[in-house]
Amino acid sequence: MRTRFDKQLAHLNDSLVEMGGLVEQAIAGANRALTGRDEALAKSVISMDDEIDNKEKEIEGLPAHHHAAAACGGRFALGVLGA
Repeated sequence: MRTRFDKQLAHLNDSLVEMGGLVEQAIAGANRALTGRDEALAKSVISMDDEIDNKEKEIEGLPAHHHAAAACGGRFALGVLGA
């Protein structure tokens, strides 16, 4: 049986993948808008920024994010201290 943390971690992973997809779409759209000098497409890409920002805020509020951030911070501190 999966633990609560495993479920939270899976949700974090799904959210990160979703945000990554949005960012990938934005980059591709920005590239097409730039190379094609497409102002309407550029405005569409710019409007995606709020959706990406909202997804980032959602991810930052997930419990598993805090556990992962603490774990990464702990590894960083151990590396800095030479442990």
